[in-house]
Amino acid sequence: MKRVPLRSRLTGLAILLVLLPLFSVGLCSHFLVSESINTLSEKHVVNIARDLAGMIQAVISGQARSVRQLSVSQSVIAACARVSASGPAEADFETRVLRNELHRIMQMPGNPYGNISVSDRNGQLFTDATGDALPESSSVAGQVYFEKTRKGKIVIGKAFTSGNTETLLLPVYAPVLSDGTFVGAVMATLRISEIAEQILSVRAGQTGYAFVANQDGIILIHPRSDLVMHLNISDLEGMQDIARDMITQKTGVMTYNFENTDKIAGYTPIPLTGWSVGVTQPVREFRGVIRYLKIVMSGITIFFLILAIGIAFFLSGKISHPIRRVVSGLHQSSAQIGAAAHEVSDASQVLAQSASEQAAALEEGASQLKEITGMSRQTKDLTQGGRSLMNENIQKSGHSLKALVDLTRKMNRIEADSDQVGEIIKTIDEIAFQTNLLALNAAVEAARAGEAGAGFAVVAEEVKNLASRSTDAARSTQTLLNATIRHVREAAVAIRSVNEDFGDIIESATVMGEKTEAITEASKKQNLAIEQMSHAADEMDQSTQQIAAHSEETAAAAEELFAQSQEMRGFIIELLGIIGETITRNRKMP
Repeated sequence: MKRVPLRSRLTGLAILLVLLPLFSVGLCSHFLVSESINTLSEKHVVNIARDLAGMIQAVISGQARSVRQLSVSQSVIAACARVSASGPAEADFETRVLRNELHRIMQMPGNPYGNISVSDRNGQLFTDATGDALPESSSVAGQVYFEKTRKGKIVIGKAFTSGNTETLLLPVYAPVLSDGTFVGAVMATLRISEIAEQILSVRAGQTGYAFVANQDGIILIHPRSDLVMHLNISDLEGMQDIARDMITQKTGVMTYNFENTDKIAGYTPIPLTGWSVGVTQPVREFRGVIRYLKIVMSGITIFFLILAIGIAFFLSGKISHPIRRVVSGLHQSSAQIGAAAHEVSDASQVLAQSASEQAAALEEGASQLKEITGMSRQTKDLTQGGRSLMNENIQKSGHSLKALVDLTRKMNRIEADSDQVGEIIKTIDEIAFQTNLLALNAAVEAARAGEAGAGFAVVAEEVKNLASRSTDAARSTQTLLNATIRHVREAAVAIRSVNEDFGDIIESATVMGEKTEAITEASKKQNLAIEQMSHAADEMDQSTQQIAAHSEETAAAAEELFAQSQEMRGFIIELLGIIGETITRNRKMP
């Protein structure tokens, strides 16, 4: 995306700063002036309408008073009273006098009447200002205005145009009273051409004009004569609301469209006649001031816009030079920071990787040291147990050796006793032999004795048998005893050998106990050293992990620093873009 230079931005800002206040002021001025002009225009047309209505009211009221004065003149009263009492034929003199009076009035310069007619109390017209004879059918009896006049009131009728001259006339009815009795009526038709001329001479703005409509909305006075008595404003598209207000005798102001022209209309009633006066003016005329204000504001805006552009160009040149110097310094600093951060990031990553590998190796070594520590602790426990067993074995071996010594002594005694037992058995054998000899001798003697010695022979036989059995037992005992003696002697020899071996065993066990004690002490010291090494390895592992973590943090900080240098480079590029320049090749950052 192409960046907008500083000069262009300042120019745009200046244009914006100029246009916004001017636009705001212009908009507010346009709104306020428009509202004020609209309000003034509305008041203006309404005031004109009121002035015209007051003028018409005054003129017609004055003319109505003239008709009233005419109705109270002696000639009119005398003629009406005579005609009403005796008929036209008997009042010829009074009628001629009255006709001459009316003719004189009509001949007066500036008279406002189109004609003046007089009727009797029944509404039959018997004379007028023209002097022409009136037909017998000329009667106003039954007309609303005449009936109101009979009640003693001055009545103003509806305007109409004469058949010959198309002159707009306004009838005015005045009662003729004789001693308070209604004897006739004076009917004067007022020419309102002079009123129309005065109204049409009024201008609202350049082309604005005034018009008059009657109580039915029919145009009575208008600059365009073709619309008079032919146009009802109620039939005009867009004027229905205005016509309704004018017909209902209201005062107000409205906008409408007539013949494709937007207009404003102020209107007010004429209470005496029931008419309404309207003053209309094209909207474009009174809004010409607004157009003039727009032109003035446009000129002022263009002037200040050109001035702001010039100031913006001047200030942009003043601002751009210091910014260029600052950007150049920032560019070089960001390049150096980026290069240093890149190098620090690489070194930190290598250090972090090495520290991680070393931490892994130390962790593995620490794990092995822990295993060795466990084995050493187990060896120490085993050596302590072996030393205890060895001491117990030595103690038991001592007891066993003492028992063997006692056993050897007892075996020697058994061996000595065995010799004595052999001697005893030999003696028993000899005794058995002699007993046997005695039994033989007894048997020989019993045989010699015969029957008397038969019992003795049996005893001798039994003794002989016992002697034989004793001999056999003695011999068996001797055999067993000899075997026992041989076994005892062999056991004694074995015991002596065991005794000697036990002595060696005790001596070896004593030496082994001493060595086991030394091994136990060495195992304790080795276990203590291994534990210290394991603790040191744990500390080294923690230190290495901290180094690795710090290295990673350093690498991350270096990466962040590098990213910030890149971001600074982006700011520099943006700043250069603001002042409308770009980074050249010799300014290229890493």
